[in-house]
Amino acid sequence: ILECNLIGSIVRESKDPLSQLNIDNTYSLFSSHSANEKHVEIYKINNQEEIRKRLAKKLKKSKRKLLDNSSQSDKTNNSDADLAIEIEQTVQDEFIRICMLKSKHKIKYVDMYTTFEKNKSIVKTKTNRLSDNEISQENDENENSILFECKIACLLQNNQIEVYLLEVSKQVNNIKEPELLYTIEIGGHRTDVRTLAFSSDSTAFLTASGDSMKIWNRMSLNCIRTFKCDYALSSLFLSDDNHVLIGTKVKFKNKNVNKIFLN
Repeated sequence: ILECNLIGSIVRESKDPLSQLNIDNTYSLFSSHSANEKHVEIYKINNQEEIRKRLAKKLKKSKRKLLDNSSQSDKTNNSDADLAIEIEQTVQDEFIRICMLKSKHKIKYVDMYTTFEKNKSIVKTKTNRLSDNEISQENDENENSILFECKIACLLQNNQIEVYLLEVSKQVNNIKEPELLYTIEIGGHRTDVRTLAFSSDSTAFLTASGDSMKIWNRMSLNCIRTFKCDYALSSLFLSDDNHVLIGTKVKFKNKNVNKIFLN
């Protein structure tokens, strides 16, 4: 029912084990990243027309190379041999690594959404005659025109979400690095939560992690206060709910010592 055949391999720049592969909604881009890295490799998926153009350029380059290697006297004899050159399609013709997204923190998950902007496409003007400078300038603009835009959302290890904008042009070698649009900072912990406790009237609760303690309003779920602390193991509201007791685990001289914070 299902048959899978190997058509080739893509060598990633990263040496760490692959953590996630993600593809956009239009099947134009896909990304790969590892769990312990701060960057994402982004690849472009060429359509059939783009693949045909790449193969035509490779064929033209092969013919030119064959003519350069042959002697001047054998050019006419090798003309039929030039036409017999065959170019096979490879994985590199379909998938091209265009850029690398870099973040300040390790990336846990990536998602992409592509939109096609018609307003950014360059419309050719209808003129009867164009000079050489105008033709070359028009060709440069067409090569640098934006094919589509892709928004890339990255969930970081510190519980932040960063959204980047990637503009993909026809000239894949000149694609700029993704630009950071905005950052979503959730009012939560940046490390794993180790303890939780409710107040006596259940109007508030506290959470504590390896570096901080937070007091939350139970109804609005908003963070009221944030305190720095060591590695928390247990927590407790005191009888009047005006104080919080935190039991932490710290190391002094390679020995585990329990310490209590009273806030």
